[in-house]
Amino acid sequence: MSDVQEQQVRTALAGMCFPARHHDVVTYAIDRGGIEPDVLDALGKLPPRAFSGPDDVVISLPDRA
Repeated sequence: MSDVQEQQVRTALAGMCFPARHHDVVTYAIDRGGIEPDVLDALGKLPPRAFSGPDDVVISLPDRA
C-alpha cells in the first residue's frame, strides 16, 4: 500500500464515527467515492473486527510494506 493509497483511505474515512466494524468501514468508503478500485479491494480484505480509527484501518490493510 503506497503513501498515496493510505492517504486515500484516510480521506475516504474522514468524518466516520469510530469504533466501526469492517462492513461499516467498507460501506462508508464506497459511499464517499473517489477511491481507487485496488484500495477498495484492500479494504474488502480487512480482518473482520472493529477498528478504532482511520490509522487502525491503515495499519491493518493487506500488502502494507
